[in-house]
Amino acid sequence: MSSPKRFRFTNQLIKSLPPNTSDARSTDAEYSDTEISGLKCLVSRREGRKKFLLRYLYHGRKRAIAIGHWPEVDVNLARQIAIEHKRSLATGTDPKQERENKRMELTFDELFNQHYLPWAKSAKRSWGKDVQRYRDHIRPAIGQRLLSDITPASILRLQQTLSTSLSAATCNRVIVLIKAVFTWAGRQSMTSVHPARVGTASQGEQRPTALFHRGRNSSYFSLRR
Repeated sequence: MSSPKRFRFTNQLIKSLPPNTSDARSTDAEYSDTEISGLKCLVSRREGRKKFLLRYLYHGRKRAIAIGHWPEVDVNLARQIAIEHKRSLATGTDPKQERENKRMELTFDELFNQHYLPWAKSAKRSWGKDVQRYRDHIRPAIGQRLLSDITPASILRLQQTLSTSLSAATCNRVIVLIKAVFTWAGRQSMTSVHPARVGTASQGEQRPTALFHRGRNSSYFSLRR
């Protein structure tokens, strides 16, 4: 007896779904949640592996974004993620494109080591001090952050943390270096807003938009408030 294709997902019902039949036209059997529109569970042949995804329309085009495999992602979490994606859609953002952009986006460590440092070595006598300050104080705090995750408030928090163990002069030099890296990126036509605004927290902090991506032809970074 075949399972209904539309039902309210529960972990027990998802667990009971059989593998897709070997003679089926599609590789995966697809089931739809009646609680969250667009939320699907796909079941493979043989092993019967189950995964969630969200199907949606963006500017009239059919799109789908993977959510995760069951049971690592259970029904409740799958619904929460689907709702977050729907919120993105409500603001005009394609969640799949946003995810792809994140995968391509540079971290501050990549910006510093792959772009800024090669220039600094040829243009600054003090580049060695830049490396030391970056290695000792900046990289542990924000080196692995994506550029879009570095906000004015996060720089202010770093400044406050450093001030508890460093002299005011050293702390200031570290923050100046962060600003210098963004300023350098701006001078390379990689930013549309002067990055000196980074480090000045404001009420109602907004996350910057980073468009500085990996790839020779897509190196553009902007910090918008």
